[in-house]
Amino acid sequence: MFRGYNLIKMDYARFIEIFNVVPDRVIYKLPIEQENGRCKWQDEYDFDNLNLQLWVWRGRIVTVMAYGD
Repeated sequence: MFRGYNLIKMDYARFIEIFNVVPDRVIYKLPIEQENGRCKWQDEYDFDNLNLQLWVWRGRIVTVMAYGD
């Protein structure tokens, strides 16, 4: 939960709409290896002003990392 919203599985475009933000850094198509040896290609978005890092797969947020100052 972040500011009253469950971000996991939220559409990334909806996140941008709700919080009216632009990412500070974007890394596209990072290979995340799965248990079966295949890769799931995810995009990483960093939002310094929210202290959040989001990992997005197929347009949906799959991982959220919150960090402090």
